[in-house]
Amino acid sequence: MAFTVLLDNVQANGPGTSLDCRGYHKATVLLGSSFTADVKFEASLDGSNWFPFMGKANGSLDTGMVSSPSYVRFDVEGIAYLRPVVANYRTGTVYAVGFAENVVVDAPSIAAVKYTLAASTPVTVKASPGSVYRIGTALTDLIVKDGSTDIWAGAGDFSSAPLRCSTSIVLSSATGGDVYIQYV
Repeated sequence: MAFTVLLDNVQANGPGTSLDCRGYHKATVLLGSSFTADVKFEASLDGSNWFPFMGKANGSLDTGMVSSPSYVRFDVEGIAYLRPVVANYRTGTVYAVGFAENVVVDAPSIAAVKYTLAASTPVTVKASPGSVYRIGTALTDLIVKDGSTDIWAGAGDFSSAPLRCSTSIVLSSATGGDVYIQYV
């Protein structure tokens, strides 16, 4: 996940850079540095019209504003943009970064299926459209493909799902090995 700088050592009232949340379920904003100000949060469906938005500060309290370094977690499904807004600025610098992500989807009713991949030999897991919810593997070079297009590559476990495949679900690895996958 890539962080976006939303407030870059701001020393005045006003809105920060907006975080693109389209297609994501969750967003997190981390406020750092030393400041005396209120930081409110706003959301938008179109990037022009903004409204107050609440999140969970430091993992527990629902809030639409913080006044000290902290992190705030938001449910952003259906929201296009999220931004911090500095208000009542008095002293210091306000720095904030944020990121949006898809939630970890637990698919307990979907049994994990084991595939043993041969080196450099793609395996079609499902020959029609589907979704990958979780992968467990010790491989360091696993590739998940939608047909012939790479859509995820990495090492170890994957669970920031679902990965949506519009044609077929294909697994590949240059080294080969065991992969456990939950998919529909």
